[in-house]
Amino acid sequence: MNILYCDAVGGVSGDMLTAALLDIAKNEKYLLKELRKIPLKPWQWQRQEAHKGSFRALKIDFIIEEAQPHRHLGDIKALVSQAGYSAEITERIFAVFELLAEAESKAHGISKEQVHFHEVGADDTILDITAVVLLLDYLKIDKIMASPLPIGGGVSLGCHGLMPHPAPALNYLLEGVRVEGIEENCETITPTGLALLKTYKAEFRPLPGMEVKKIGCGCGTRDTTRPNILRCFLGTNPQSQDKLFRLECTIDDMTGEDLGAVWDKVFAAGARDMNITSIQMKKNRPGQKLSVLVAEENLEAVRQCLFRHTTTIGMTCQRLERMVLERQIETLETPIGSIRWKQAQGFGVTKAKPEFEDIQAAAESHNLSLAQARAIAAKYRDNNENKDN
Repeated sequence: MNILYCDAVGGVSGDMLTAALLDIAKNEKYLLKELRKIPLKPWQWQRQEAHKGSFRALKIDFIIEEAQPHRHLGDIKALVSQAGYSAEITERIFAVFELLAEAESKAHGISKEQVHFHEVGADDTILDITAVVLLLDYLKIDKIMASPLPIGGGVSLGCHGLMPHPAPALNYLLEGVRVEGIEENCETITPTGLALLKTYKAEFRPLPGMEVKKIGCGCGTRDTTRPNILRCFLGTNPQSQDKLFRLECTIDDMTGEDLGAVWDKVFAAGARDMNITSIQMKKNRPGQKLSVLVAEENLEAVRQCLFRHTTTIGMTCQRLERMVLERQIETLETPIGSIRWKQAQGFGVTKAKPEFEDIQAAAESHNLSLAQARAIAAKYRDNNENKDN
């Protein structure tokens, strides 16, 4: 899995993301060729090395010579559609502008179609958004994560007059985002930068465990007390991390038959796993503790299932992070038949195990014990691996 971690030291914006990603990709020729496909008026490109504090960073500017028209959402989509990008890239670009239009519509109390883009509809912003989408596709990013975003204060002058930070549209984009206030009287997060992160469902958290492959650093225009940079770490993570919830309830007044019937219903509702533990409860009664693992999208269905099909009147819910080895199935033809091997790796370990059903079928068809069938399958797999080496 390719992970991009955005360390928003000085904030995040469209041009900072463009610069940091290009600093990783190192393919200016590709990016310019693709951006020129959008039928905009003539523009120039400026790429320069800059220093913010003690950090070296890449600075990118799109220089637009002519006056910028004010565009609606439909105007921008029409422009991008003419570039001939793939459907996936085009839809990603549309999704960013849809998110921006939704935030603007909430801020000004109008429909998305009525939103009259000013700064966001300018050519340089269209180029920034498109550049980020193109570079993320080029780098084959599977997951984006980001540090908590720093928010400055004060006011600045825009198309709507003096605006406090964060600006009205940005307020709505901040929903669900981890932030921290800083003592800077300037805009540190732009709607464009945040909309790009949210379109890709960025997860805001500390730097995850990964093997760092490349680092890019982009910067903004302002000089502030903290380095006005965005660092992007490109890395890989061979293991998966599932975000799950654990639901637990205790029961002392259901029969074994009734609890057995609950089992199938819980899994049908979307549970990942379930176990029942014998416990001693109040009033010296023997009871059972039901523990269920479930993903967020099925949490409510499983919760309702437990309340409906058990006698419990309360349960606990805990958010978990489950570490999972990457798994794949390999089928080997052996003298006792086809045997599927489940292989798993990650966290510095590698494991392999034959599927029990295949071993059982092979043992029965060749009049072998389970242990004999496993030994034959393992020996055949080891011999194949030695041949490959």
